[in-house]
Amino acid sequence: MNLDLLQQHVDASHQTLRRTATAVLAAATLLGVVGCGSSRGLSVKTDYDPTADFSRYRTFAFVPGRILLPGNVRDTNNTVLGDRIRNSVTTQLEEKGLRQVSSVQDSDLLVTYTAGVRTRQEMESRAAGEPRPFGWWGRGFYGSGGWWGPAYREFWVQNYTEGTILMDLIDTRSRQLVWRAYVTDRLTKAPDADQVSRIAAKVFATYPPKSSQ
Repeated sequence: MNLDLLQQHVDASHQTLRRTATAVLAAATLLGVVGCGSSRGLSVKTDYDPTADFSRYRTFAFVPGRILLPGNVRDTNNTVLGDRIRNSVTTQLEEKGLRQVSSVQDSDLLVTYTAGVRTRQEMESRAAGEPRPFGWWGRGFYGSGGWWGPAYREFWVQNYTEGTILMDLIDTRSRQLVWRAYVTDRLTKAPDADQVSRIAAKVFATYPPKSSQ
């Protein structure tokens, strides 16, 4: 297998992932503002190729993942987070009966990921007289009265840090994407090993897809 061509394929996949993630996050942000919703907490979404035979995948190997800083700048120094992701994914796949191999040519599946953080905003609101949550700022959009009268709601915008991981499983033989997970979580600090392990467990909780078992 030509590893340079494989890396080009993975790089192209990462570019697609970033464009897709940008569109999804933009849509989610818009929906959150319009509906005054909150995206707090861990969210995991998966998709897969229904024509793939997951029962034949017995081995896997890692293709270098990417950790991105704001502005899609690659962070090549954060080996700690990269190791945590690899170790957690390895644990989950081995529990599913797969075996890690060191050679890409000997693998049935290639595993790769893109991880990053971004600052997001959410709209919060409260009715007049309700206690304000810690960290609120700003006045109500409609002042202290106006045509809303005494029952007006006060709105404000709150910033928070969101971590994102896009996890891909690629069929080594066909070089086609067969499974993908999209993970977002609200972060208050850099994810430690335990948090990454919990995320990986939830990501692979439904792997392999039921229709292929």
